[in-house]
Amino acid sequence: MKIACFTDAYLPNINGVSFSVDEFAKLLTAKGNEIEIYAPHFKGSAKVEKRGRVTIRRYYSVPIPTYKDAHFTLPDVVKIYNQMEEFNPDVVHINTPGSLGLIGILAAKMLKRPVVGTYHTLISEVLVYASLRKSFGRYLRAIDKVIRGVGIDLGLLLEEQPKPETEKKAGESLPQRVTWSVVNQIYGYCDIVICPSEAIKRELIKRGMKKRVEVVSNGVDLKMFGLGKETKKSTGRIIHVGRLGFEKNVDVVLKAFARLAETNKGCSLVIAGDGPARADLQELAKKLGMEKKVKFLGMIRRDRLAKIYQSGEVFVTASTMETQGMVVLEAMACGLPVVGVRKFALPDLIKDEMNGFVVKPGDEKKMAEKLELILSDEKLRTKLGRQARATAEKHEVGAMANKLAELYAEAMLIKFKQE
Repeated sequence: MKIACFTDAYLPNINGVSFSVDEFAKLLTAKGNEIEIYAPHFKGSAKVEKRGRVTIRRYYSVPIPTYKDAHFTLPDVVKIYNQMEEFNPDVVHINTPGSLGLIGILAAKMLKRPVVGTYHTLISEVLVYASLRKSFGRYLRAIDKVIRGVGIDLGLLLEEQPKPETEKKAGESLPQRVTWSVVNQIYGYCDIVICPSEAIKRELIKRGMKKRVEVVSNGVDLKMFGLGKETKKSTGRIIHVGRLGFEKNVDVVLKAFARLAETNKGCSLVIAGDGPARADLQELAKKLGMEKKVKFLGMIRRDRLAKIYQSGEVFVTASTMETQGMVVLEAMACGLPVVGVRKFALPDLIKDEMNGFVVKPGDEKKMAEKLELILSDEKLRTKLGRQARATAEKHEVGAMANKLAELYAEAMLIKFKQE
């Protein structure tokens, strides 16, 4: 099977979408499939890179001023179409609703190929573009024309390419600038829509998604992320891993830890990851008097993360925008109970008194109480840790790749029947 994979987020940009696309590409090509990944170009990246049966094609992109860890791609539409035509894919997989994702949909419709789209990110919670309809209106109109059988001149799409936002409108938050109607329109072009959790499937349907929605977990590599050596000595160490973005609410974790540290003098907090909020978080730790008990490790290579998880006794996250939570799965695979918040997909993974606890978003007091409960009760901690590993085993990434391949085949069958 030949698979064309479009994503506006990819390595070396560190995020869940990047890791998911890369991991599934490795697993699918190991089974004899051929994949081309169409992704943004970053400084130091090759324009074309070949890794076995995976070809990565990159296109000019610029950092978004209001969200510099993300890039806005300004691709050559005709070039991409010609490359797609030469590759002649059996199925097209759209991983993001950005400019590359829309061009992937347009090319797929012109070539009459089935489209599978994964809804990885809660756009309503972390929108990085000025306006989906304004930025991508030209692409949406072009796709509609192709679907109606009206010919278009691809050269027109090269004129006045959408530009990244340069300033934030006063009094307007990111969630306020997103429209679910546009998200539904983009994913409505797909033959099958995929999301990583049942919670997000329910949300998509609630918001009016009419296309078939299937759940495929991002999965976790159980060999890379495994149980550490058993030790009876308590470390009191709490782990947080993830991008240090303001939307991740790591400040809540710090405040909860400060409460915990008032009574638990032996506890410590390790934070692995980097991002725009790091300086503010370090300043907050200092303000709370926790600078000696909180260690900021910065960005850690993925193949070294397991040792970070294994060094702790509990994992904590206050993020309210997870469509699944890959770091939560990784922590669980390493045998860590998890304290998280009752929002979106996290309660799908974290079950009270089974593998951890969930608390109300922003409730630092309850978060501190649950952390203390786990740290102070070895028997409970052991039970929760074992169940956490059992939860992770249900999301083994190889099995998820097989499920994805099955959905590709079903999308091809749907397209065949339509014709």
